[in-house]
Amino acid sequence: MIDLHRFIGGYAIVRERRQIVQRRRCTGRVRNQSLDGFGNIVKPGWLNDIAWELVANHSLAEREALRREVPRAALRATLGGRRLQELALELIRNADAGLARLSGGEADRPLLAPLWGYAAAGRTPADDMLADFDAARGDPAKLIPRWELHP
Repeated sequence: MIDLHRFIGGYAIVRERRQIVQRRRCTGRVRNQSLDGFGNIVKPGWLNDIAWELVANHSLAEREALRREVPRAALRATLGGRRLQELALELIRNADAGLARLSGGEADRPLLAPLWGYAAAGRTPADDMLADFDAARGDPAKLIPRWELHP
């Protein structure tokens, strides 16, 4: 299942590998506190806060309907008349702006390129895999080399 947080969590928070991430309790919920390379505190959970702002005005029932629609429709799913693709592009723009503000973040901005490409096209990696499966007619001998990860 692809949801907005997982979509962003896998790619846009690319700096997390280089940062010290601490868990702490803040206002009753667990949030991330990240330190940049110079020990400066980056606003805790800023990307999660932005993601929440995109869906906060929608009811729990609407968000649940989106959660159920995403596995079938991916970025074509809608929430309150807006396609998930639009929400993803907005979130990626915010992630890009956040990286631009971080010291050393400029070096990580190119890592968002695959996200930009997928979101702009309204596609996901799963769409690519389904296309490969159809092209190979489900033949594992053809699929394995296509899906193999190369260092």
